[in-house]
Amino acid sequence: MRKIISSFITAALLLTILFSGYGISSASYELRFTTMPHSPHIWIDVMEEFSERVKQETDGEVNVSLYTGGRLGTDEAIFDDMEIGVVDMNVGTAANATTIIPELQLFSFNYLFTELDQLKAAVDPDGEIFASFADIVEERQPHLKLMPFMGGGTRNLNTTFGAVKKPEDLEGYTMRVMESPIEDAMWSELGVVTTTIPFTELYTAVQTGVADAFEVSTVGYLGNSLYEVAEYHNRTAHEFMVGVWFVNRNSFEELPSEYQDIIMETAEELARDSIDKGLEQEQDILEELRENDVIINHDVDSEAFSEILEPLHEEFAETIEATEILNLIQELDY
Repeated sequence: MRKIISSFITAALLLTILFSGYGISSASYELRFTTMPHSPHIWIDVMEEFSERVKQETDGEVNVSLYTGGRLGTDEAIFDDMEIGVVDMNVGTAANATTIIPELQLFSFNYLFTELDQLKAAVDPDGEIFASFADIVEERQPHLKLMPFMGGGTRNLNTTFGAVKKPEDLEGYTMRVMESPIEDAMWSELGVVTTTIPFTELYTAVQTGVADAFEVSTVGYLGNSLYEVAEYHNRTAHEFMVGVWFVNRNSFEELPSEYQDIIMETAEELARDSIDKGLEQEQDILEELRENDVIINHDVDSEAFSEILEPLHEEFAETIEATEILNLIQELDY
């Protein structure tokens, strides 16, 4: 039965690609690139520039078709599609990528990175940490190749009941967290009552009082109109967003070597730039949130939050067998 369902989904996906207007061009090589977010989003900006530059620098021989807003399915479903070659590229959250590479949950540890330069050093495509993740991906998911990590702004805490300035302000409230034992443990440590609610149901859950608080990227807070039900945007910046970008290894290796070089050089340049650009885009989003009467709280004692959560990092890293990579991050010279 599962094979029948899988075949049906694959057929439906192929029809979606066929009738979308993409996938039909004079290029010798076609790459299908997907992501879950809607515009505006820095990942989509990167995808658009990547597609344009690859096409230009290969004289139209490589065409990269873009499918944004989850048009071809969730990240989890796309990983299955990449295994059979229906989709060639995907960029998504580290949290979603943990379904196939658990060690990537390191990037979801609250206050793992306390400075921007530390983040940049950690995700440097020429660095030891990136190489470690690339090796893990090749070993665990040999059909995938890890591309350079993208930036994506920050994740912050949003509440219905008032501003949160210190951990004590959260105690006793119900908070929606992602479905992950580590996410649950981190936020429980701050005294909240955690609940797991699908993201697609979050708006209604907050609106009806099922949840009093939630954390999400700033762009996601705006793009999904969550500010309408939780008007307090608390700048905890507890997590720098990292976009995890994969390419189907066969699709990549089938390209002539000169096209592979163009793709990697373009990807590395755009991914590096996306870290700063993602934060710049976030400032524009904050201005739009102000225009929508959102109460933006910058008076957050981040050190107080970090003092509670940072000691948990080693325990969590051991749980996902990522202690060596955590040590590399902690020992970074930046």
